[in-house]
Amino acid sequence: MMIYVWLGMLSIIWGGSFYFIKILLEAFGPWGVTFMRCICGAFILFLYLIIKRKVDLTSVPWFKLAGIGLVNCAVPWTLIAYSENFLSSGLTSVLNAATPLWTVILGVLFFGAVSHRNVWFGVVTGFAGIVILLEMDWTSLQIQHPIGVGAMVLTAICYGFGAQLSKKHLQESAPLLTAFMTLAVSGLFAGIWMFFMEQPRWDLVAEPHILTALVGLGAFGSGVAYLLYYSILQRGSAEFVTLVTYLVPPFALVWGYFLLDEPLTWNLLLGMLVIFAGVFMIGRKKKETQRNQVDSVST
Repeated sequence: MMIYVWLGMLSIIWGGSFYFIKILLEAFGPWGVTFMRCICGAFILFLYLIIKRKVDLTSVPWFKLAGIGLVNCAVPWTLIAYSENFLSSGLTSVLNAATPLWTVILGVLFFGAVSHRNVWFGVVTGFAGIVILLEMDWTSLQIQHPIGVGAMVLTAICYGFGAQLSKKHLQESAPLLTAFMTLAVSGLFAGIWMFFMEQPRWDLVAEPHILTALVGLGAFGSGVAYLLYYSILQRGSAEFVTLVTYLVPPFALVWGYFLLDEPLTWNLLLGMLVIFAGVFMIGRKKKETQRNQVDSVST
């Protein structure tokens, strides 16, 4: 049950991410946004590590963390920021919501994962919920910028690949240390690219709206969120944790209802119900697999 609570918390936090990215993009650029959110998130987690007195870097799998950090944070976060120069938030959310599908496909092709029918059915059901939720006009794909669409497709692939790599290589690592090191390595990588490719407006950091966005996207959307992400991944499957991309759009609309007085429409409520059904289907996969293994052993 707790894993569903964590998934809901992660979805609520990431529901406001696209809004914060839009604000920070004008001041820092794509690589700058990634750098700032990684550094802010890593700083928050580092303070927590000190308080918990768990700063033990002797057994850290540095090479694996570096590679996974690039695939799971630095590259996709920069691609999202870049794509928001061209795409509407609705289309961005739909393309990002293809992550669970890519996670299943990549798992079968490269990680020896055995796909359960509940997984495929849950993924398709959740994606249908996204379409209902956003009342997607698929003809709009023809007029959207192809580079922006390509960037979001690569983002979904990176997330799927990163989730599978994390599940395979970081299963035994503590979620807190994994989240911190992933963000720190990603921040270093993004900072190098930012230095050569962009000219951030550091003078705007103290502006109230920029500072608020940094706290929202960095401290919560990166630090707290990735601690939740790796905690979910340790207890669940790679397919399950990427379902957060299904839950982000409805929670983003809920944020809009409370903060911007945007209306709650029938498609929002129906889409959320369908998405929750898909999440529940994939969540059952692990329990059914464990039950079958117990039954086979007992016989």
